[in-house]
Amino acid sequence: MSLTLFLGAGASADAGYPLTAHLLAEMETRFANSLFNREKEDWQRFAKFRESANGALSMVLRSSNPELVLTVPDLLEAALNDSDAENWRKVKAAATAGDEASINEINAHWKDPRRDQLVQAVLAKQAFQRLADDFFSHNHCSDSEGEARNRRSYLQNALAKLAENDTVVTTNWDTLSERVLMEQGRWFPTDGYGFKVRIMIGPLWGRRRQEELVEASNVKVLKLHGGTGWFRTEENAGKIYLRHARYLQYFTLPGHPEIHDIECPQPGHGPDLHPVVVFPSYLKNLEDEVLQAIWDQAARALYSSDRITFVGYSLPAADVAIRALLNPIRKRLADGNCSVTAVVGDDSHAERRWKTFLGHGVIVLKKTARDFFG
Repeated sequence: MSLTLFLGAGASADAGYPLTAHLLAEMETRFANSLFNREKEDWQRFAKFRESANGALSMVLRSSNPELVLTVPDLLEAALNDSDAENWRKVKAAATAGDEASINEINAHWKDPRRDQLVQAVLAKQAFQRLADDFFSHNHCSDSEGEARNRRSYLQNALAKLAENDTVVTTNWDTLSERVLMEQGRWFPTDGYGFKVRIMIGPLWGRRRQEELVEASNVKVLKLHGGTGWFRTEENAGKIYLRHARYLQYFTLPGHPEIHDIECPQPGHGPDLHPVVVFPSYLKNLEDEVLQAIWDQAARALYSSDRITFVGYSLPAADVAIRALLNPIRKRLADGNCSVTAVVGDDSHAERRWKTFLGHGVIVLKKTARDFFG
């Protein structure tokens, strides 16, 4: 019997990670007075954006619910892209007609203060993406320390029970699942995320003399929302690479003290870095080829598994895309083709959402991840 283990934020809470509802508050505590200027400036930009709204919109942006807050810059970015595209179409039509007066009038769009507000929203979104990567990179570093193993012991017990070709699907940006599986010798960054990565063993310099890591994973960790340490370039949106600094450097394989993604640009070289982090918002950009492939693999795993267990995932209303991903499970469960368990802690609202979504065939357990796995 095959198993798909679906992990949400609650699965990492017992290891010291914040629940989604507490994420913004913890990020503010860490970054508002950061000693690193870039982190502090990014938080100030994001905070200024949240504080800039008036009226009803201010209540949305100042909410503690990141699903509400982070939907706004997504919507404004979509509005900016749409208005800019429409403006270019008008300019092209006016230029074709030789209408200089219309061209000058249309070009006033670029100086419209309302457009600048949309631009500021996009910059705030980009700042949050960098901060999210920083936040989880810091925790990833902490997880590499010896004493951190006790914090995640409940996950070690749980993941050790997975059989070959069982699948972990997660909405989390943290690295707990893959770290635990790597410590057990069952996961490698070469293919463990559902896409190929050329990993080289040895120091960064003298790369031609390095040995390529060939081990394959027998359990995949499919991260639906991307993860810390994942980056891409604008020039090659279909290619994700794993950064060495603050990411692979804290993944130590037995006998291999240093590993690198051969596609990762050296510090000071190559294009800017763009973190692959999908917001917990009502709008989700999943157009990236690699993310689409990950979602396809997750869909196949969920459709073919005999047992599906959700731990720490509350089925929030904002996750419309994931609800669509999970929708076929309802009929499979009703037809007796799989069993489904949802572990929701003490969240009565999540219990109600799961029963409404999947029907009374779903088993809902009000336990923490540590209690369930323990």
